[in-house]
Amino acid sequence: MFYPHLKLGAFSPSTECPFWPFSHRFRHSTIALHAAGVDLPTTLTAYVPSKTSQGGAMRPTDLSSANRDYVDALYEQYCADPSSVDPEWAVFFRGFDYGFQLSEEEQAAEGAAKPRAQPQTQTSATSVAETPAPAPSQVPQEVTSSDTGAAPGPERRKRERTDKGVVAVVRAYRHRGHYIAQLDPLGNNRTTHPLLELSEFGLSEEDLDKGVGFGTFRYKADGSLSDLLAKLQQTYCGTLGLDTMATADKEQESWLEERVEPNLGRLTFSTEERKRLLFLLIETQEFEQFLHTRYIGQKRFSIEGGDALLPLMDALVERGSGLGVEEMVVGMAHRGRLNVLAHLMHKPYEVILSEFEGATRGDGAEDEGDVKYHQGYSYDFVTRGGGRMHLSLSPNPSHLELVNPIIEVIVLAKQDNLNDRERTRVIPIQVHGEAAFTGQGTVAETLNLSQLEGYWNGGTIHIIIDNQLGYTARPEETRFTSYPTDIAQQIQAPVFHVNADDPEQVIHAARLAVEFRQQFQRDVLIDLKCYRRHGHNEADDPTVTSPLMYQQIEPHPTVSEIYAKQLLEEGVVTEQEIEEMRSDVRAILDRSQEKAKRLKVKPRTNTFGGVWQGMSWAGNDWASDTAVPMSSLNKVAVAVTTIPDDFSAHRTVQRINKQRQEMIAGTRPVDWGCAEMLAFGSLLLEHVPVRLAGQDAQRGTFAHRHAVWHDEKTGDRYSPLEHVGRGQGQFEVLNTMLSELAVLGYEYGIS
Repeated sequence: MFYPHLKLGAFSPSTECPFWPFSHRFRHSTIALHAAGVDLPTTLTAYVPSKTSQGGAMRPTDLSSANRDYVDALYEQYCADPSSVDPEWAVFFRGFDYGFQLSEEEQAAEGAAKPRAQPQTQTSATSVAETPAPAPSQVPQEVTSSDTGAAPGPERRKRERTDKGVVAVVRAYRHRGHYIAQLDPLGNNRTTHPLLELSEFGLSEEDLDKGVGFGTFRYKADGSLSDLLAKLQQTYCGTLGLDTMATADKEQESWLEERVEPNLGRLTFSTEERKRLLFLLIETQEFEQFLHTRYIGQKRFSIEGGDALLPLMDALVERGSGLGVEEMVVGMAHRGRLNVLAHLMHKPYEVILSEFEGATRGDGAEDEGDVKYHQGYSYDFVTRGGGRMHLSLSPNPSHLELVNPIIEVIVLAKQDNLNDRERTRVIPIQVHGEAAFTGQGTVAETLNLSQLEGYWNGGTIHIIIDNQLGYTARPEETRFTSYPTDIAQQIQAPVFHVNADDPEQVIHAARLAVEFRQQFQRDVLIDLKCYRRHGHNEADDPTVTSPLMYQQIEPHPTVSEIYAKQLLEEGVVTEQEIEEMRSDVRAILDRSQEKAKRLKVKPRTNTFGGVWQGMSWAGNDWASDTAVPMSSLNKVAVAVTTIPDDFSAHRTVQRINKQRQEMIAGTRPVDWGCAEMLAFGSLLLEHVPVRLAGQDAQRGTFAHRHAVWHDEKTGDRYSPLEHVGRGQGQFEVLNTMLSELAVLGYEYGIS
């Protein structure tokens, strides 16, 4: 059988030896077709040796699981004498020989190369008569210009290759353009990448001025290859790079393409929006410089160099509110926390400054008693559109990543309390340092739990403050991958790499991230590429360990200076307006410092608000009556040992249930598993939710629990503790992944 569309030309491993084993040729031709994106025909991929031709001989339809040596020998026999093999095999081999012939233009390119050897053929009338001619539909026909409307022969094939190359170029820039994007504020960026060279797609500089169309790109360029490349680079290689290589979902990819390609990867902001953005940057910088000059040598873990973090988080809140988000729960380490407390959570300046002034905790104070850059806060944020967003910044005594699973499950609990089944009303925001995101095991564990039953909360927005140093260690000393976000490829999440010195693109990344999270209920990452203007803390001298980097940083303007200059040149603001912004912030800080100096004791914060209203800290008396009426225990015992009529329980489960019935009746001692069931059941009857988690929590590591039964016939599962009584508390028992830390953080957080 002939397959005219299987012409492989350039994929041929040999142009000289006709006896290169057929099995290898078949395999390589298949690989080549898959690499080219060609789907094999059903008749070729369904060769199963279920039947043989008359006389017991193998047929070509048995090829996929045939004896390789047998097929190779048969092919050699065909090469020597085509009439010596079964006519069906002769036609089949002839089709593959055709597929391995070089095309006309490839032969021309090879010039004086040796002609390809062909199988010997007999010319006698007898041999011709014995080899039946293939049916007309099986003979490969040359497609002419009259058939397709295109140029004949080589020109048509060249155009087809060019079209495929252009489509491949567009796809490559979508997935890999970020490798040559202008992401580093210090200018240390790649300008080329071998996987983006034209030669990778069968194209050259000679094709730049040719009309090639758009190749699936969603912006209409002028049709030339050069303009298409320019628009692709503008979209994917600027100061915002999309990293979607790990995203294995066509809908997600298309969604992102529709949002970045029509506007060439850049949003248009109103004058009001740009002035507000400038003020946020000035506010952030002035606060840090105020602390730096008024409290010399005191640690604050400055965000300077990554100042755009504040507009980024502000944009998440503003856009999230418009998408129906009612609350955001934030977890972060120490870097930039004071600025987030001041300008996102709106913790009063004087309260923050009072700790620098030496104010002490009062008796009975309800804060967490930790240093100032580990503390939490909550605030009801009012957006510019009049929406209200409750913000919670959780305390993080460890100051690294241990807070991650706790934040995730706090959000899950809040969603359950709001009956938010779609997981769209409360969103977790995690702010990480780049070295910790790669190095801390709890990060990977938390990521891997994100889509599992009992842990899914609709996705997290991760922000990595990528200041290119982990204390004093350089990126090449702390990881071997291109980005700190590469660890998240395991959850197939998109990443927005963005230059922190381009605040408008930072806001663009923030809006894309929150929109993606709400649309797909999955994690998404923002890699905020920045630098650290000072040392790990303000008492540290970074020039000792990173002298070259800090030679670049020292003269580098701040992002507020860069953006102010841009808006000045564009006529958006005046010098007077900029100076008024700065002086207003400084005046507020001066007044706040005067108030802080008068505060000898820090103001108390209200810990028990919201759903905790009316509660207080536990006293010293822990005595409690925990007795349960026997009637309650009997009710639980019946529920947990009754097998539904339509359920086929394993004989082990039947035996354990019988034993537990005997234990309740008093004829057998109560064991641990039975006591557990009675304890859990009695809590559920009192409307107290029960949640168990562990790798083998359902059965119990020592096969003692059996909280979930498995039907022997259908595989259906049944949890008897979910059926103790009407109006009972929620019972949840989870078999988790093999995690030693994150699952513990989840249970701590939900408690």
